[in-house]
Amino acid sequence: MCGQTGIFLSPKRRNASQREDLMRAFAAAVLTQEPRGPHATGVAGLQADGRHQIAKEATNASLFFHNGGATSVLSKITGRTAALLGHARWATRGKPEDPRNNHPFRCGPIIATHNGTIYNADRLFRLYRLRRYADVDSEILGRVVERSWTGERPDAGLLTTLLAPMSGQLSAAFVSKESPGHLLLLHGNKPLVAAYNRRLGAFLYASTSCSIDAASDATGGGWEPFALPSMTGYVFSRDALENPEAFPITFIRKAPKAKPAKAAASARKRRFAQAGLDLFADGIDEFALTS
Repeated sequence: MCGQTGIFLSPKRRNASQREDLMRAFAAAVLTQEPRGPHATGVAGLQADGRHQIAKEATNASLFFHNGGATSVLSKITGRTAALLGHARWATRGKPEDPRNNHPFRCGPIIATHNGTIYNADRLFRLYRLRRYADVDSEILGRVVERSWTGERPDAGLLTTLLAPMSGQLSAAFVSKESPGHLLLLHGNKPLVAAYNRRLGAFLYASTSCSIDAASDATGGGWEPFALPSMTGYVFSRDALENPEAFPITFIRKAPKAKPAKAAASARKRRFAQAGLDLFADGIDEFALTS
């Protein structure tokens, strides 16, 4: 499992206090995803003119923020910021020591994050004759979105056709530096929740509701729940955040291979300890992390 979150912004003007609120909300949302992905953390910012910043490190979110890893993105939040994307990675395919495997990642003009695993990514790269840059399976999603995003927004028909043969789990987020006015969300069989803040003109999505709660605490509330039914794709426009275009998606839904309970608990404990999350390592057998 991984944790992803992000904020998509309307083009309204915001004063310094509101921009500070957005920075706090985004940082809080990313930090609360840490238990879902302790192996690497990354953030990205996209401006209305297509300029962008991506920062990521093979470390947990607490250390990433403490060491200033997010500064290059957070410091660029201005009145022209269109989107912020964050990710906490639990590594499955592709070593986190290689930054190409960590999220957010680029596929041409597309900036993407993904929660899940695509088991037949290798075959699909060959089938679709797509170039490959990294080892991480998530790249196949970025490449099919790159192929389908041919104009101002993705071609929903082409995208659904390319997604259909995929096998595994996914929920994912995509923006394009060539079309900063739109956000594509795919809510498949991995969790994805959302909220909207009218005062800030901001739409927030996340793998779990704890990010929305943290953003609300950081900004004094005002985040209204926004329903995102599963097995659906959504194209949001900055000019109409509350009215996304929705379309059905389908793929071969395949659950992760189950491990014996004792072995799974031991594996989680080792991974948290290796990532430096001693608090979680000590108490890992006391609770279960939901996917």
